[in-house]
Amino acid sequence: MRKYKTIGFKNPLNVFIIMTLLFGAISCNEKASKEKESAQPKTEIEPTYWTLEATTPEGQALAIKTQDGGGNVYDVKAIQDADQTSFLDVKAFVGDKKLPVKVLLSKNEMAPVKAIDKGGISYEIVALTKTGDKYVVQGVKRFGNIIELKAVDKKGAFLPIKAKSPNGEIDNVLGIKINVKDQEMTLNGFPIYAHVKAMHAYPEIPIEKSKKKSKRKTKEKLKQKAFKFIFWDVSAIDSKGEKLAVKAVDSLGNQFDIKAVQDAEQFVFMNVKAFVNGKQIPIKIAYTNEEKKPLKAIGFDGTLYDIKAITKDGKMYPVMGVSTSGNIVHIKAVTEAGNLLDVKAFSPKGIENDVKGIKIFKRPIEMRTNGVEVFAHVKAIKQ
Repeated sequence: MRKYKTIGFKNPLNVFIIMTLLFGAISCNEKASKEKESAQPKTEIEPTYWTLEATTPEGQALAIKTQDGGGNVYDVKAIQDADQTSFLDVKAFVGDKKLPVKVLLSKNEMAPVKAIDKGGISYEIVALTKTGDKYVVQGVKRFGNIIELKAVDKKGAFLPIKAKSPNGEIDNVLGIKINVKDQEMTLNGFPIYAHVKAMHAYPEIPIEKSKKKSKRKTKEKLKQKAFKFIFWDVSAIDSKGEKLAVKAVDSLGNQFDIKAVQDAEQFVFMNVKAFVNGKQIPIKIAYTNEEKKPLKAIGFDGTLYDIKAITKDGKMYPVMGVSTSGNIVHIKAVTEAGNLLDVKAFSPKGIENDVKGIKIFKRPIEMRTNGVEVFAHVKAIKQ
């Protein structure tokens, strides 16, 4: 029998060699792990700060600010940190802090909009006139996933709020809901109704004037009126402009429809659902360490369905999140040759939206749903 020579630990030189090799291996593994974690391509730029303004009927622009209890005034800005301007964070700049701005859950007629700090501290968001008068920013009406935000004066007049880039580009400032429930989450002790973001402009939906004298405790303003659902087809577009059906596919190969669901007058930010056995189940971008992250329909029992673009001859291309631009994850169908096909939603009247991943937070894992780590939510949006 052949005898193998062992390296003795009693020899200091041997110990040094082993330890060097061991730390080198650990370093390589850590480097590989970090490379995997950062593998999702990102398009980042030096941040650009957009000003927020409310506009009076006379065309006067009022700066949107936040105030503390002592009357100190701080900036509120939309932050563009990537090459897209269709979905931007809104933050309050209080001292050296960038505080998230949220719509709070409320039983009152309208919902307060606050900058949230740690320790149960919040700051009011207001539009200020040159004379020091203020219009309080509030959520006044819900349209599906969107909460209309307005600056409201003492007489109940509503002023629209916009974000303006240094070069004059305009976004709407809106409350955005991801969760179907009233309460999205709890942040530093505050119940959150919606997240405040700047989005591309869309036609204004008329909102009635506030009845300030009413003292009823109701959410009537925030409840949307009845709306007959409209289901938009979801398709991938090949190089010839042909539409490939996008379906949810189970482990047995059964295929299920995927639709964007318009449940209100607005169609700029819609849920995308898989229709499985009479149920609408959510579609998310699942978190992985891989460069391209798979889309999955997640059943209420934890069952996962692959999302595929299907050609007329039955070929299936995986639909994936392929790159990140700020809060937007670009979703494509990936062909066998590695070509990337756009994925879009089409209304019965031919209106077109992009299907994108949406990140509310900067962290890699947005949430966990039915045991699945979620990288981004999937929505049909107007870009």
